[in-house]
Amino acid sequence: MPRPSTPTHSPHPAPPPSSSSLRIDQFKLTDDRKLSRTICRPPIVHVAHGFARHLSFLRAGRPLICLSDWQLEPATQRHFWAQAAAVLREQLGPAGLARALVLVAGDMASAGDALRGVASDAVPQLEWLQETVSCGDVLLVYGNHDRVGAEHLRMVCAASGLPCVLPQGRAVTVPLHGASGTAATPTPGFSGGIPRKKSQSLHMPMPSCQQPSLRLAHLGFQKRSEPRCTPTPSSRSGL
Repeated sequence: MPRPSTPTHSPHPAPPPSSSSLRIDQFKLTDDRKLSRTICRPPIVHVAHGFARHLSFLRAGRPLICLSDWQLEPATQRHFWAQAAAVLREQLGPAGLARALVLVAGDMASAGDALRGVASDAVPQLEWLQETVSCGDVLLVYGNHDRVGAEHLRMVCAASGLPCVLPQGRAVTVPLHGASGTAATPTPGFSGGIPRKKSQSLHMPMPSCQQPSLRLAHLGFQKRSEPRCTPTPSSRSGL
């Protein structure tokens, strides 16, 4: 497996080194497969340090991972994720990565690496992600280049037991203390697709000393005829 590049810092000036410094390290992934066509702009992993003092939910000790727009074939996604996961294991520790809270913000599929626009629309196949985050939470919103599959609506998070697909137009509370020390419970793999209108996620830390949690809201466009709280395969037609 190719090694990701050594970290380079963000262009913004960094504060003097200290245990509470804010810092963002950057790891560039590479596509060194012996293929006729390689990915010119591979994904980049950014690892942020010191932000728990500003985002209270991070004090529960569970890493937050956000990713979107990996519009690549499943084999290419796995190639890059193998490198990204190696970085995250080194930065977070194997247990930290396995119980992470992951927010997937859509456009995570492609029918072909060389395709663009609607020709690339495909069903996401993200088993590689839940295999890695085997006892955490993987929560999804939907991109306009991803197709719908009813299987997504049956998937649940290993740590919280919440549905993996965030409900449309409603907020959910994700408990942050449940994954630590609990046995890993694999969740069903991804085999469906996702609605065709790009959505937004708002994540707001809700401080709680007794039971730390994170409040998430999924705000997006939806047809009037569809149920307000649950994405459905009829979303496939788009708006």
